Amino acid sequence: MDNKHYFAAGIAIVSIFALFLSFAFGLSFGASTDSSTFVDYWLPVLSMAGGWVSGIGAFAAVGVSLWLARRQALDEAENIDASIMWGTTGGPPFLMVSVINKGRRPANIRSAVIYGDGAPMIYLNKFDAGSSPMPTFLNYGESAAYILLPSGADQIRGYVKDHLSDDYSKLRLVVSTIFKSYTTKPSKNFIDSLRK
Repeated sequence: MDNKHYFAAGIAIVSIFALFLSFAFGLSFGASTDSSTFVDYWLPVLSMAGGWVSGIGAFAAVGVSLWLARRQALDEAENIDASIMWGTTGGPPFLMVSVINKGRRPANIRSAVIYGDGAPMIYLNKFDAGSSPMPTFLNYGESAAYILLPSGADQIRGYVKDHLSDDYSKLRLVVSTIFKSYTTKPSKNFIDSLRK
């Protein structure tokens, strides 16, 4: 038995115990109260309590429905994971941009750009053989790989030297779809290997 089963069994036992106590309390209350006290005092109190319970229930229902709508919107939103990395197929390593669609909505990848703060952009639009075509339509869980030309690493090094004062921490990758642009910072391992 795992934790879920223990939790469900615990909830069931507590619920049965609460029902038994409620029944015992109601039986005791009914036996000890005369009808005039019940009609004059307890009936209005119980009526008011019923109104409060129904109001709280309606408020909770609205809160839950708003939460569910928000959760559904987030689940069905476009969500991609993009990174620039070194790849290899047994030969010399090459630079590639990897894109994975993690959202339920299909993503239409339109462009990939390298840039730094206040510097012009490098549009990645020429790729080596074996790359995914640009634009790329990705369903949930599908991925695309854009292999940069062999001169890609030297181009990025020159860009960082000329436009970013040799500060690799300012380097960013932006992958754009029809709906949104996703900006990511290259990993420290990638930057360290690019500096060599």
